[in-house]
Amino acid sequence: MSSYPGIFYDGLSARKHEVQVSFDTKSLTFSGSTVDSVVVWAFTGLRAVRKIKSGQTVELNTPAAPDARLIVANPVFGSAVLARAPHLRHRRGYSSRWWEHPWTVAAMVLAFIVTVVMTVPLLAAPLARAVPDSWRDTIGASIERMVSTLGTACTNTTGSVALIKLVSNLESSREGEILASSVKVINGPLTNAFALPGGRIVVFGKLIDVMETPNELAGVLAHEMGHIAERHPTEASIRSTGFSLFLTMLVGGSSTLTEFLASLGIQAVESSYSRDDERTADRIALELLAAAGADPGKLADTFVRLQKVQEKEGSLFLGNLGNILSTHPPYDERIATARAHSQVSTRPLLTDAEWRALKNICDQPEPSEPEVTASTAGNNLT
Repeated sequence: MSSYPGIFYDGLSARKHEVQVSFDTKSLTFSGSTVDSVVVWAFTGLRAVRKIKSGQTVELNTPAAPDARLIVANPVFGSAVLARAPHLRHRRGYSSRWWEHPWTVAAMVLAFIVTVVMTVPLLAAPLARAVPDSWRDTIGASIERMVSTLGTACTNTTGSVALIKLVSNLESSREGEILASSVKVINGPLTNAFALPGGRIVVFGKLIDVMETPNELAGVLAHEMGHIAERHPTEASIRSTGFSLFLTMLVGGSSTLTEFLASLGIQAVESSYSRDDERTADRIALELLAAAGADPGKLADTFVRLQKVQEKEGSLFLGNLGNILSTHPPYDERIATARAHSQVSTRPLLTDAEWRALKNICDQPEPSEPEVTASTAGNNLT
């Protein structure tokens, strides 16, 4: 009768026992100088700690001694065990615990994802109200840095001064409330503007290029201020955080994909706005324009201009994908609403010279001045 050298742990202590293992017709037996008596394990009750594979070390135990281990490294021992305990060929000799089944793990992961997807949107609004200002500014600065990879900052001095004046005029009726903590113009590939958490607004130079009057650009800025006033960017960021983190982990620091994700991040934030959010931002924009002395009905001109851009480019920034994902109300509705609020303008928001300077804000960029803020421009924008 063949015997095989092995190691036995009795499960009661960490002591290692050297044993000789042999078989009879119904059981596996082993003994050693440090083992008190011959140990007998019936073949029918054998369990494999891990699946038995030919030529590999075999590790066994039994229900009577679940913490014990018999380890045999002889390459033919596994085949000998399987010949006498065939139930170990396809399984380990016992049922896995419920959490060890792959389908259980998959179901738990899916349940977690569904819970997050369903819960986060419901909590976004109250969380946005509860987030401290310092946190919002940190989140906004982080997103702004990512978006800044799409182009270079436009900081022509006279153009920046004109931009500050335009923003200040829009904020003048808010009794000291600061809606735009900073406004950054980027010379990049998009024809768009958007608000970020913390009161940050990013405007692309191409959008300024297509605007023909200060009122048209003021309409864009006032709309984004409306989002800021309602904390829509913070809500959107909370909703999209999980997706953004996933994409970052997925692609790492790839520069090409980073640019794509920056564009996609803009789309994700803006697509997180509901149509009611957009209508609210439009309403606030009309109020800001009227309070600044401009004709709020001219917001319709802004929408007409943007509609032409969208018809030409497919969307404001991501082609046909933007049309699919858009949650903005129809332009016809927005144009009609704006025209219904027409009134006589009482003052120009910018002089002709200031408007020309703002139109040229991307000329001769100054990298040392990355954004327009109160600290650099001496007004109340921070």
